[in-house]
Amino acid sequence: MRGQLQTGLRARSRLAVYPIFRYRDSMFKRIDGVARRPKARITVDERPVYAEEGTTLAIALLEVGCIPTRHHQDEARAPYCLMGACFECLVHVDGASNVQSCQIKVRAGMVVRRPNGPREA
Repeated sequence: MRGQLQTGLRARSRLAVYPIFRYRDSMFKRIDGVARRPKARITVDERPVYAEEGTTLAIALLEVGCIPTRHHQDEARAPYCLMGACFECLVHVDGASNVQSCQIKVRAGMVVRRPNGPREA
């Protein structure tokens, strides 16, 4: 299936089914020579993740290999435009639903949950 993100997993219930984080094999890397910011500890699906404070949550999730960020109609979704136009990067942050991860900055103590299914009202 050319051009489609393949995870090998399908959602069979309302519970999210995601692969285990692949911390070291993400294709997203920081540019060499760019100043680094302090790391902040956030929680994603009950797992600790360390990301640079001030970077967008979508970038932080991509860097640690947290892909897909959600499922909809048995299809994996991930950040696409990274500027707030497409709504593919929706996650739950600190109890708030339908947060665009590309529009929010990482801060220490964030609790992120990847949703399963269509946007919640």
